[in-house]
This record gives sequence, C-alpha cells and structure tokens, in this order.
Amino acid sequence: MMTDSQDQRHQSHYMTNIAPQVSSFNQGIWSNTEDIETCYRDVNRIYTWGGIIYTSDASNDLFVQSHGIRTPEFWWKVVLTKDATTGKDKVIAWYFPNADNLGKDLNQYMVTVHEIEAKLNDNNGPIPVPDSLKSTKPDTTWSCKDLK
Repeated sequence: MMTDSQDQRHQSHYMTNIAPQVSSFNQGIWSNTEDIETCYRDVNRIYTWGGIIYTSDASNDLFVQSHGIRTPEFWWKVVLTKDATTGKDKVIAWYFPNADNLGKDLNQYMVTVHEIEAKLNDNNGPIPVPDSLKSTKPDTTWSCKDLK
C-alpha cells in the first residue's frame, strides 16, 4: 500500500511501475471508460479492476531497449456498481487491444468477466465479482445519460 509521501509518488512514476499505452488508445477509448466510471461513482460506489495481458508478439515493444519494459498487447477493465433504479449489482467489462484507431464504440469491446478470467494467468486469481454476474454482459455500454 502506498502512503502519501513525495518520495513514494516519485517512485510510482518509474518506467518499471507503469505499463505503456498507445497514446490514441489512452486518450480515446480508454479515457471513455474513465468517463463512465466518473459518472457512476457520483451515484453509487464503484469497484474497478483492470489489468494487462502480454502475448508473444514483440512488434510493439518500443520500450524494451530504452527502459527494459515490454508493452502489453491488451488492456482490460471491469466495473461493478449498483443500479441507480433497482439497487441491484451490475457489472460491465471491456477487453481492448493496445492499438491505434480503435474508434469510440465501447460496445464492440464489451466482454463478460468470465471471458477476461479465461485470458488471465491463474496466478491472478478470480476477479471478485459475484458469480451470478460473471457471465452477464449489458446490451450496450453504460451511458452517463442513463443516470439523469
């Protein structure tokens, strides 16, 4: 657990403590997921899990020579919250290639929590989402407009 010290904040910004994202991915579709998290956390508590997946493809490993770190091929995110109307748990999950030009349509990257867990190394353990929700996927990505 990181405490709030200037030294520890600086240490967290070393290249060995980050996973590179393609710039347009970070500022585009990944940023869209963060916007959704912001909207929903203003209504109910949210729980977010995310991570990376490496493959044997080294074609995008732009930082190996300069910084000694690989670039992940995929990023994933899971968000759990309560439905603002019913109060029941609901979950959404995305699985993205770490690539340029993914557009803005989050729907095409929605997956189930089970699908993400199937891609993860067993050492990560299960994503702590209720089992009853692990095979569910909304019809469309959540919208901030749904909360108004």
